[in-house]
Parts: sequence; structure tokens; C-alpha cells
Amino acid sequence: MGKKMIFLLIGLVLTASLAACQPDNPPADNPPVQHRDDTDWKWKLLGFKNSSVDKVQVISDGRAFALSEGKLYFQEEGKWKETHPGVDISTFYPLEKDGKTTIIAGGDNGKVYLYPVEGDSWNEARFQAVPEPIDIITVSLSTGEIYVGQSTKDGGGLWRSTGDGTDWKELTDITVRGIAVHPEDPEIIYIVDKLTYFSTDGGKNWTKVETGANYGVLIHPQYPDTAYLAYAQGMVSVSHDGTVVSQQQFYLPGGMTRLEFSPVSLNEWALGIWDYPSGVGGLYYTFNGGGHWLEVEEEMKDTRILDLCFSKDGKTLYIGTAGRGLWALNIEELKKDSKITRYSAME
Repeated sequence: MGKKMIFLLIGLVLTASLAACQPDNPPADNPPVQHRDDTDWKWKLLGFKNSSVDKVQVISDGRAFALSEGKLYFQEEGKWKETHPGVDISTFYPLEKDGKTTIIAGGDNGKVYLYPVEGDSWNEARFQAVPEPIDIITVSLSTGEIYVGQSTKDGGGLWRSTGDGTDWKELTDITVRGIAVHPEDPEIIYIVDKLTYFSTDGGKNWTKVETGANYGVLIHPQYPDTAYLAYAQGMVSVSHDGTVVSQQQFYLPGGMTRLEFSPVSLNEWALGIWDYPSGVGGLYYTFNGGGHWLEVEEEMKDTRILDLCFSKDGKTLYIGTAGRGLWALNIEELKKDSKITRYSAME
């Protein structure tokens, strides 16, 4: 899974305005965005046919944002609109604030950019890390502060900004490719790279978590008392004093590429699995916290999953794939499907 694990958040400050690229039509081979007013569908290809979608995010009004081949796309009037700040984008986060949405994007040059969706231009932040790709951007749900993480062979770190990106502070020079901020207590922060660290004082001090789980970190928004650290074949649960509470092994045919929790249930998880030697894998889903896994075949059979994102109501799962575009899966229809291969969490 490496750098493609998903976690949460990011930050910045304005300086220069860059022109945005905004073609009127969707990218080549992309069908128009399909509205999901109906409920009797199970799968939908939303676009980017024969292309890879590295990251996908969905905001509260249901619009999706997708990162494909260094360019950012978002839904507007039933079509995909392309925009980029003149450099390839490595990651992004759509920040919703005061009824407006602003895209915070990390460039492959170590810089951070801001794009108001209601506007038509990019602004470069007064922010500079190592001139290599930014790995992750996320936002504190309780304060709106923006976090940026970077991990390169030449260094990296974690930075935090106020909600408008005017002031920046480097919290640590530990390399970072995964971040989770407690949704209610912003003093609790987790970061992941080769090792996992946590802070309970807003990033002033960091403590190593004694586990090798370093694929990513998640904190469920409705059940925030535990952090979940992923590794290739499972997950470790950790309390916020760094104590390992439990470890769960996934007995599935490959290693993890992406793990995401449903926002409305701690028991529902979506998981990308891939066996690199054989080139097989796909999408798996659990309704009971990993006790049993469903192999969701059909459109995802032997497809490498790059990113997963649930709609805010948990009813739709958005799936970014390697070379097969962006898909939507209706979770309500998945629940009705009895023709699914089931894997036990036990050998």
C-alpha cells in the first residue's frame, strides 16, 4: 500500500495567483457524471475510464473530487471540471467552511496551493517543504486547522496552519505520510511513516507507539476513543496513551492497499487487497468489524484499489482504481447480495 493509504487533513497561506485550466468537457474517455437520485443501481463508472484515480473525496452536498495523473477534477453541472495550479498535484483536501469549498492541494514540488471552487484561480501558499511531493493534507474537524505531511529521502515533517492558511508552524521534522487528528480534542494527533507517533499536547511532544503497524492511521468520527493503525495484513487498536489494546489479523489473499471506515458505523469497513507477485486482488467489505469479509467481485475483480471514500451518509462507496477509473458502489444493494464470497477473520 505504501504512500497510497488514506488518512485525514492539511494546511496553507496565500501569495501568488495562478491561472486554472478549465476545459468545458470531461477528460478523454470519461462519461458525464451520473446523478445518483435513483437507488436501484449497484455499480456506476463515474469517469476516468482506462486511467488511474489516485485519490477521491466527497463533500457534504455529494460532489466528488478526483485526482488523476497529477490533475484535479471536480463535479460541476453533471460534468467533470479539470483544474490544476500549473504543477502536478500529489494530494488534496476539499475544505468546507462557511458554506464554501476550498481545495487545498499539495504539489509534487513541495508547495501548497489553494483553489476556491466558486472562483477560477489558484493561489500559492507561503509554504515550502523539501521540493518533493506532499504526501497528505487534512483538517481538524473541531478547529479547522490545516495539517500538511511530507516524507522523502531528503526529509519532510508535519506543519499546521490556521484555517485561512496565514500562519504556519512546523510541529516536527519526523517524516509524515499519514495523519489523524482527534475529531473532538485537537491536542491528540497521530502521525505515521516508518513508525507511528502520537502527541497529546498539540504537537509539542511526540511519543512512539510500540507497534510495527505503519500503513496508516484512522480515528472514527463517531467513536474517537481509539486510534486504528493499519499494516499489510491487519490492524492494531491503540488507546490515546499509546497502549496497544488489540490486534486483528486479516486472513485475506494479499496485502492491504487502502482501508476506510464507514462514517456512520464502526462495524463497516472497506478494504483494498492486492497480491503484487500474482497481480490479483480487489475490494473487500465487512459489516461486523472484520469478523467476516465479503469479496466484492464483479467490477472490482482483480482490480488494484488506490483510494476509498464514503459519502457522508455511508450509503455510497467511491473507489479510485489503477487503470480502471473512478467507481461508485451502492452499499444498500451490496447488503442484499447473497452471491458474495465470504472470508472468516480466522484461519
